Amino acid sequence: MTQALNKAAASEQTLLPENKSDALKALIRLSEKIIGLSEQETQALIQNDLAVFALLQREKSVMAVNYAKASEEFRGRYEEFRAADPGLLDRLDNLQKDMGEKLRSNNEIVTRMFKRSKKKTSETLLTVQELAQQKPIKMNNEDNRTGA
Repeated sequence: MTQALNKAAASEQTLLPENKSDALKALIRLSEKIIGLSEQETQALIQNDLAVFALLQREKSVMAVNYAKASEEFRGRYEEFRAADPGLLDRLDNLQKDMGEKLRSNNEIVTRMFKRSKKKTSETLLTVQELAQQKPIKMNNEDNRTGA
């Protein structure tokens, strides 16, 4: 019974199936989901839809945790996967490259948006300061003050 409990606990802790082909297919599906999210993220950024972008971040962070765990499992079983179907390995490798490109591209868009936003904020603050210096604002009770 202890062995059954240990096996059940171990299977709860792993994301990848024991069968190497099934494990590769699971990694491929996970990679495709992340790529799909990245494409949705790109569209949200292009359309400047920050509400959708924010919602996607929650889903992406959950998926990133799962991806990191699955990748760690993959690295732990690396020797086993070397003997796996070369077609699946190639597909996974291509997806990894595609995912990296999409994530880098999105990060560049976010960086550009941040810089633009920072510049606009600085310009706005400077304009407000200039206007405040040119036309001071008097509060109602400033005219009614008596000596302190």
